[in-house]
Amino acid sequence: MDPGMLFEGNSDAHGIKDNHIDPPIIARYIRVYPTDSYNRPTLRMELLGCEVEGCSLPLGMENGEIKNAQITASSYKKSWYSSWEPSLARLNQEGRVNAWQAKVTSKQKKKTAKSKLLNAQNVYTEASAKLHWKIFFVFVGNENSSGQVKHFLNPPIFSRFICIVPKTWNRSICLRVELFGCDPS
Repeated sequence: MDPGMLFEGNSDAHGIKDNHIDPPIIARYIRVYPTDSYNRPTLRMELLGCEVEGCSLPLGMENGEIKNAQITASSYKKSWYSSWEPSLARLNQEGRVNAWQAKVTSKQKKKTAKSKLLNAQNVYTEASAKLHWKIFFVFVGNENSSGQVKHFLNPPIFSRFICIVPKTWNRSICLRVELFGCDPS
């Protein structure tokens, strides 16, 4: 990349100016030197990037590649008109019953839920004494019934099974999920 590359900024206090770096670069740091300003230099900036290795393919929850029988849970809610089975834990479900929901029991406590959810077999595992690993990750989920939250695992994990254990919730435990990763082929 040309170290003297110039980008034009916005010309008012509220506008947004998009500048594209072409070809894309891989960088740990970006240094910005304002060269011209009105009154005094100010800067707000957001860098948008892309996956370096393209490792963000959906692994099959939403599209059904992970079969219903591969998705398990310790419990699920049933009622006279429907049941919130583990296979409903797929993103973008339509209708009134559109997510997995845990069965409410008297033993269920606010901070401990035992809910094994995913049994995804299209994620591969490899054992190695040289790999660093963690037993668990804690993520903050969405705070409404329609939003989605994306979390990144860094470094990526290699696993055959994923177990999701909700730690806190409001009213009832419900979940929809998609896993993203690399196609090993």
